[in-house]
Amino acid sequence: KENQSLEDIFLELTGGDEFEEIIDEL
Repeated sequence: KENQSLEDIFLELTGGDEFEEIIDEL
């Protein structure tokens, strides 16, 4: 699907480990 949420994309890119740190920076 192309309507994949940005959160899912970030989780795939970071493996979920750095996701919270990225959100804190945003």
